[in-house]
Formats: sequence, C-alpha cells, structure tokens
Amino acid sequence: MLKPEIDVAFRPPQPAPARALRRAYALAALACRSQLEPHAGDPEARGIHETMLAWLADAGVYAEFEPDERTLVETSLGQLSRDATAAAGWRGEGLAVLAWGLGRWELPDVATPVDAADVAQALGWLADDPGALCEQVRLRARTDVVQ
Repeated sequence: MLKPEIDVAFRPPQPAPARALRRAYALAALACRSQLEPHAGDPEARGIHETMLAWLADAGVYAEFEPDERTLVETSLGQLSRDATAAAGWRGEGLAVLAWGLGRWELPDVATPVDAADVAQALGWLADDPGALCEQVRLRARTDVVQ
C-alpha cells in the first residue's frame, strides 16, 4: 500500500487564545441552542435565546461560526429539525476539548458524556464582561497537545 508523504515535523500555528475562546463560545451557543429547542413555547427559553444572541454579538463570536452554524443558532425556537438539534447538541463535546486546550476544563474519560452547560460556565458563558476572560486565557503548552 502506498502512503502519502507526510511531514511529521510540520506543526500548524496555534490560534490566538482569544480566538480559541471565541470558537469555544460559538460551540457553547450551539449546545445551548439545542437545549432550548424543546422549550420553544416557554417565554423564559425565548428570553434566553434573545440574550444569547445579543451576548454573542457583544463578545465578537459571530466571526467564529461556520455559516450553517450561525443559521442554526439564529433560527427561531421551535423551527429546528430533530437532526439539526442533535447536531447542535454534539458541539458540546468539541466545546469540552477547546476548554481543555484553554486550561479551563479537565476531559472526562471517553465513556462519560460532557455536560456542555458546566463547560460553558467554566469559560464565562454569558458573563457580563466576556472580553475580560479573552485577555486572561492562555493555551496549553504545545507539548500537552501534540506528542
């Protein structure tokens, strides 16, 4: 079997810590949106959705969404398909990995589901000043990530 040439010395550049945090917030928004969907008729859920959308704009998170993700987050409650809701919920697993990379969360073993709400809280989700954590957050050392 032929194998492509792989440069094992290649190390992609690390993102800026603030950008990694904003991407984590984008994933938190997707996970949150999935949890709101079953409560579409609840005025409190609608209020949370509106608050989240405003917070995302204030925190500068919109640039970190893929186009389909932004659409999913902005879709009115009660309008997501079952598959879209599930796909959004699974973003919580990626959120945990980014939170680990930012030194704000310890990864559980692979058999333990991630509680995205807990991870998001560890990252300052919906905090009054999202920019404050952006200035403080640091990435794990490359040696912790790439072996």
